[in-house]
Order: sequence, then C-alpha cells, then structure tokens
Amino acid sequence: LVSIKIIRNKITGLPEGYGFVEFVSHAAAERILQTYNGTPMPGTEQMFRLNWASFGAGERHNDPGPDHSIFVGDLAPDVTDYLLQETFRAHYPSVRGAK
Repeated sequence: LVSIKIIRNKITGLPEGYGFVEFVSHAAAERILQTYNGTPMPGTEQMFRLNWASFGAGERHNDPGPDHSIFVGDLAPDVTDYLLQETFRAHYPSVRGAK
C-alpha cells in the first residue's frame, strides 16, 4: 500500500462515499481487486465496489499521446457517467471516458 485518499464534500467535509487506494504494484492492486470486489464491507451491509482508477498518481500509459483529465463538479444527481462522456465527446472526439 502506497497511499489512500478519501474524497470529502468541500462544504460539509464529510466523506462522499468513495476514495482511491494506490498500491506499490499492478499485481498487488489486481490481487486486492479480485479478493475484495463484491464482498461485504466490515460492519455494514454494503458491498465493496472496486474499479481501476483512470489517470492514477504516477500511472504510465502505453500510448505515446498525452493524456489530460478534467474534474467536473457540482453535477445534478441524474447526470450519469455516460451522459457526461457523451456531452464532451460531442465536441471533443478524443474523450476516452468520464466518471
């Protein structure tokens, strides 16, 4: 384990319900993802929902082109990842994804 970052609400300071965990190697992260994804969180009835993070700290990409990411905040609750992605893709075809 290298670092953990819990994302907090800018106004209340309370956790937003997600975070990022950085591991020392891809293999270590893969092992945790396979072991814990879909299993119950201790002391709750919620299940862990683990995914690979895009553009992680220090992450290297195989393609030679530059990668740029932006944060879009204060979205309405009904804005989905798909809607966000397609909104930007309509103007910028190089968009790879949105979360």
